Amino acid sequence: MLFCFQGTRSENQVTETGNAKKQLNRDEWESLSPIQKAIRYLAETQVTEEGRPGLPHWIGGWPEQMDVQWGRKEFSLPDVSAMPALIIHCLSVIDDKQSAPILGLSSSEVELVARMRRKAVKFLKRLEIYGHGELDGSYGYWPLRPRKNSFWLSIVNTLTRIRVRAREFNGILGPLHAPKMPAQHHIWPDADDTAWVYSAYLDHALAENLPKPDFPAEQFFGRWRDTGDIPVIFPKWRGKPTGAFLTWFAGTPEMGIKNDVDVIVNANVLAALGRYGRLDLPGADDAIRFISTAIEAGYHKCNDDITLYYPDDLAIKYAVIYAYRMGKIPEFGSAAEILAAAVEQQVKFTTDDLAYWEGWRDYSPAYTTSVALLTLLNSGNESPLIAGGCRWLETAQDQGDGSWPTVAFAWSDQAGIRLYWKSQALTTAFALAALCRYRLEKARVSAQPLNSG
Repeated sequence: MLFCFQGTRSENQVTETGNAKKQLNRDEWESLSPIQKAIRYLAETQVTEEGRPGLPHWIGGWPEQMDVQWGRKEFSLPDVSAMPALIIHCLSVIDDKQSAPILGLSSSEVELVARMRRKAVKFLKRLEIYGHGELDGSYGYWPLRPRKNSFWLSIVNTLTRIRVRAREFNGILGPLHAPKMPAQHHIWPDADDTAWVYSAYLDHALAENLPKPDFPAEQFFGRWRDTGDIPVIFPKWRGKPTGAFLTWFAGTPEMGIKNDVDVIVNANVLAALGRYGRLDLPGADDAIRFISTAIEAGYHKCNDDITLYYPDDLAIKYAVIYAYRMGKIPEFGSAAEILAAAVEQQVKFTTDDLAYWEGWRDYSPAYTTSVALLTLLNSGNESPLIAGGCRWLETAQDQGDGSWPTVAFAWSDQAGIRLYWKSQALTTAFALAALCRYRLEKARVSAQPLNSG
C-alpha cells in the first residue's frame, strides 16, 4: 500500500471507564492475575462511543494508529480497520466456562470476554463489502470510501503520480481519517483480511454454539489466483505462475493493477479454508506446494522474500504452524518442524534466565514473544522455553493498566513512504492468548493418565 495525503489528528486512546484500576482499590487490583488484568484492559479500551471529536474509532473496535514516515515528515493518525478480527482470534482461547477454573477466571469474567467478542463481530460486519458485485461479502483492511471527483483532488492525484512511483490501486477502500488521500492509493478487498474475518466469525460461532457461517470461498479465493493472467510483482523467486492465491481481489489486465503472491497471506487463507472444511477449493493444493517450496528453500530466513505486509519474521512461523494445526494440513508437517526449530533458535534470555524473543527493530519484545509462544504451543512443542517465556510476559505487563506495549504489527514500505500500524490492544490480546494457552495446555498434559508401560 502507498499513501500521499494529509490526515486529521485525533486522540489515539478511547476507553469506556479510563484507567483499568478505576473501579478497584489498590489491593483488589494487585490481587488480580496477569490474565485478569489483561481482560480488564481489553474490556475497558473497547470503543463504546463514536462520532464526535476525540472519538475517532468505531464502536466495538479498539484504538489503533497508523504512523506515517514520508521523507522527513512523520505523523500519526487514528485508524479503523479489520484488526479486531485478530483480537477475536485471541479471545477465542477463552471460549467456555469450563476453562474458567483453569485460567483462574470467574464466570462473569468469561461472560465479559464473550460480550467483547460479540461487539467486535458487529464492528466487523460494518466492514463487509456491498454494492460491488462479485466483491460483495469480502473484506479489506479499511472501510468503503465514497469517490470524490473534485477538480482539486484530480490535481493532487496527477501530482502524486509524478512525484511517487509505486503501485496504483484505484480501489474502493480507504483510511477513514485521511479524507485527502489520492484515489489511486485507495485499496481493494484482499485475501488476508477476508480469511481472518471469516475465521473470526467461525471462532464466534463455535463459542456461541451457532451454525457455521456461510463462507463464499469460491467467489473470492477461487477467482483471484496466480494463473498467469494477472501481472504479479512479488515474490521475485516465484518463477512461473504458482496457482496459489493472490493477495488483492483486483488486477485484471484492463485495470492495469499489479498483484502479489504473499506466503503469509496464503498460509492464512489455507488456515481458514481448512477450518471451514474447504481445502478442496481450486488453488489450495497449489498454495500448499507454494508455501512448502518457500520453507524448504529457506526463503523464510529473509522476511523480505516472503511478505510485503508483516514486518516481523515470526509471522511466517506462526501462520504456517497455525495452518498446520488448526487448518489440519498434514503436508505442512516438515515445514512446521523447520519453523518451530527456527523459533527456538531465536530465543534470548534475561539475566534471570527468562525467555523472550527480540522485538522487530526497537519495539518491545512483548508482541514477538507472545507470537513465538503461541507458535511453539501450536506446534505441539513441550519446550521449557514456553514456561520461561510466559514468566517473562508476566514481568513485562504494565501493572498500571494490565497492558503490554504497542508495537507495529503490519507495515508498508513503498517509494519512500513507510506506514506502520500499531495497537496496544492487539499486543495485549496476543499476550493474553499466550498465557491462557499455556495454562490450558499445562492442565491438559497434567490430566493425561500416566503410562504404566
